Amino acid sequence: GAIHSYTLTLSAEGLAVTNTTVEPWTTINKGTLTLEKYDPWKGLANGVYAVSADGKPVTYSDADESCIAVVLITDNQRIMIEKMGEANTTSIKAAYDADGATNIANKYFYWGMYGADNTSITNYTKADGTNTNGYLPKADGTYLSTPNLSSDYTTWTSGALSDFNGKANTAAIQSASDTDIYTAYANMGTYCTKFNATAAENQGFTDWYIPAEGQLALIYLNKTAINEALTAIGGTTFSDSYYWSSSEYSSNNGWSVAFGNGGVGADPKSGYRPVRFVRDI
Repeated sequence: GAIHSYTLTLSAEGLAVTNTTVEPWTTINKGTLTLEKYDPWKGLANGVYAVSADGKPVTYSDADESCIAVVLITDNQRIMIEKMGEANTTSIKAAYDADGATNIANKYFYWGMYGADNTSITNYTKADGTNTNGYLPKADGTYLSTPNLSSDYTTWTSGALSDFNGKANTAAIQSASDTDIYTAYANMGTYCTKFNATAAENQGFTDWYIPAEGQLALIYLNKTAINEALTAIGGTTFSDSYYWSSSEYSSNNGWSVAFGNGGVGADPKSGYRPVRFVRDI
């Protein structure tokens, strides 16, 4: 139990009740009555957690296959990470069918809109405002190569790593007319739409999106713990592949993160990559 302080005020309009917000509670106002809805995720320490079937946090040492996702908490991000990834066969097939793609057995996707700038998404031509590309450190703190990109995300104030707007980016990708001239693979916007419509795989949530480059980089920095949590809940771990973000570089390129070596860079939108969905929590 958290401790709460209440204020009762009697006036001509009636009795007003207000409540001092105490973490981890959030305040909901309706008229002059202030009620509180408990948020089990608020106030938790930074780290990785599993999500129980009723949406509550579970330490992944206590997690089992009944858990529906994992959550990464940092100082300014709470990201729920989808459980099955490349094993989402139903929504993957639905995306390929919808796009008329020919390589229907594949689990990878184009960024989409090759040759066209999505004007609703900010274009970034550098990874961190200084370097065109670079490498994030591995779990042990070492870098595969240079230039070295900081693991301190509070310094990601410019460039693609400063993009945490995955939800808005994804909406822009989904609503755009896809001018991609490549047809062997489906595009990731179609996949996200189909995933949100496929109850068997989206765990009952319909607001999943493609993470922006900054969000995807945070996931990479916590890859070891996230993969341990995904293993504990019977999910699909992140591979060493390049994963697409929803951040754009130009008409012909989108941003990705290499989960094998921490590489942050732009790749042709015609390239095919896996995609892992996230949602805000």
